[in-house]
Amino acid sequence: IPHESSNLSPWTSKRRRFYASSVPIFILPQEEIEIVPIESDNSSGKPTAATFWWQLARLYTSIGRSEEILGWLCDRWTSGSDSTHLLERLGKAILANGSYVHPLMKMNQSPMYQVEWTLRKQIEELLHRLNRLGSWEDLDVYAMDSAKYLGATQEDDFSPSLDEASTSNIHTDELASLWKEPYLADSILPHAVHSRLQICLSSEISRVLSNQLQDTTDKLSQFARIMDACLLSTSQDAEPRYAYELAILSILRNDLSKAQFYCKEAFSYLARTWSSKEDKEECLERVQLTTELKEYLEASSSGPDSDAALKILLSWQERCSAIKCSEEVTNSRLVESENLSLEEQFLPAYIDFRLKCCNDFSRSGNAKRALNILPQLYQLVGKTDKGGKYRRLAWCSAFSRAWMSEYFKNVVYCFEEENLSINLENGLGQCLSSLSQCIDVYDRLKEPSSVKSLDLGIVLFSHAISIAQVLSSFHDLSLSGRLSDASSKRLISSFQPTLKARFVKIHGLQELDKAEDFIQASAFAFFKRCVDLAMGVPWAEDEEWRVPVSAENLLCRRNLMVYKPEEALLEVANFCNSRIDEEIAIQASYAEMFSRSVLTAMRLGSEGGRIRFGRVLQLEWFDRLMMAPLEGGLCLVKNIIRRIAAEFPQGLSLPFRVLLTSFCDWKFVGQSSFEHFMAKLMQEGNGDAATFYSE
Repeated sequence: IPHESSNLSPWTSKRRRFYASSVPIFILPQEEIEIVPIESDNSSGKPTAATFWWQLARLYTSIGRSEEILGWLCDRWTSGSDSTHLLERLGKAILANGSYVHPLMKMNQSPMYQVEWTLRKQIEELLHRLNRLGSWEDLDVYAMDSAKYLGATQEDDFSPSLDEASTSNIHTDELASLWKEPYLADSILPHAVHSRLQICLSSEISRVLSNQLQDTTDKLSQFARIMDACLLSTSQDAEPRYAYELAILSILRNDLSKAQFYCKEAFSYLARTWSSKEDKEECLERVQLTTELKEYLEASSSGPDSDAALKILLSWQERCSAIKCSEEVTNSRLVESENLSLEEQFLPAYIDFRLKCCNDFSRSGNAKRALNILPQLYQLVGKTDKGGKYRRLAWCSAFSRAWMSEYFKNVVYCFEEENLSINLENGLGQCLSSLSQCIDVYDRLKEPSSVKSLDLGIVLFSHAISIAQVLSSFHDLSLSGRLSDASSKRLISSFQPTLKARFVKIHGLQELDKAEDFIQASAFAFFKRCVDLAMGVPWAEDEEWRVPVSAENLLCRRNLMVYKPEEALLEVANFCNSRIDEEIAIQASYAEMFSRSVLTAMRLGSEGGRIRFGRVLQLEWFDRLMMAPLEGGLCLVKNIIRRIAAEFPQGLSLPFRVLLTSFCDWKFVGQSSFEHFMAKLMQEGNGDAATFYSE
């Protein structure tokens, strides 16, 4: 939630010294803020575990996913946990690196590690974080190491290590004994099953994409071994609980009859165990996986030459464009598509599904996972970028969205580690380079910012908001002095000449090469294109998208739209608002663009636009708004003025009186100013405006 209190946190105060107001300020609910005094007692000035976990909690709150961390966070600290070393290292890993490998190797060397590792809650949280990051190899190793360590009664000197891979070769009988431990079977080993399934599916997908006869039997055998061990355990619900995984294993073994049996078992188990207490998103994903497995098996039973396979792919594309898509669902779809002999459609579907998945990761605050996937797609995108699908531009937009998420995290927490700053600058530089290259690749990006068709509007809008965001970030880094000398020199000597040569090819941007501050002027120019285009690019759920279009084209459109129009407009407003108070020469243009972006966002129904409307009042834009109905703009402003009248009636009073008097030149003998105003409108044929003003 936006925070206006003068009692700012240390991170907010520090951020405000470097950045104007490019991102909103967030705080925790009051019960979580009570955790903060723990870090204020730190007289040494060194960061504590409370510091890192509070930062993490603020981050998750700001992106609307507080349920994933706050409960466990409060529980650990209110119980007075002494495990500060583990929490500090894990907090650093999540916030800074997005990887657990380095801090966990350090923990192996710590004398306190033997005590800390036995804390089960910490192990569970570690495995959950690895699962969220999609670090399947690490998740497999640590899940198996943890299971073996916690299940061992005589190996007191055992210390799990990432370099120790022997646990992946545990015999089936030994694995079965671990499954007999209730805690391990409920909390630890499911992570091992999940990781090995994803490793196996990823290996199969890589084999198909490379067109080589890669040996995937090792990955399959590891997955099969842990599933066989699960079946050997004495648990009565082991088979129905993992019926979906067993069905996938049967498919990989080309045993469709057994897969159909396990698919029915999976549905029965879901019906018996569904509970509102469980994680809603996880339950829905499980239903989706099982449903699509059933669809695949039905298509397979129809024969290889049937149309059912293609129909399934089309339905998955439609489903993917409409709802959130996880990596697990994507992997399952791709393996099943490959088994349906859809060779020609496989590569385009692979890229479209992966791009959608990465965009969903970035929107949910998991940009690190998107950045782990996107580089692998780049070489494949060029092979399918035909027929007006703009997949290369979609990749560039997804790549920039992920890096911008990392940039905003850096803005909020002001990371000072040199390697993080260098990685961020290099990532943003790659975004800027790839997005500018699109101007040479796609001639249509040079066209004016007027929507001639829906698809062209989406293409122009996607490119404009993505490149404007990256340019704005470089300008902020440069102004704050946080841009390294090497990156600053590269920006001036290498990037700017290339960018100027490309930008001047775009209609309306020919004067950019004469701007004193090229980066800021370019960012403003592209943000302006966003505002010009926003009303013509509806979001996927809007009515305008329901015109007949193929499922593939619909998904390609969705991948191009990494920002909703109202989201992009608020980014424009943030950019302009932070620069309105700069030199007088540019103040008017930034104020006008701020007002346009906020009012357009309000027309699109954005709550963020309504919140920012108070700033519009400060910019004296009401007189122009009130004049719009008299200048043929009634259809554009009538809904906005009605909302203002309902929520801010006092704000309209003075501008309306000024309009009346200026329109009538103070000459209204025998009539009130309003009556004279209405009569004048009717005489001039402005009946619609008169009716509107009389409301």
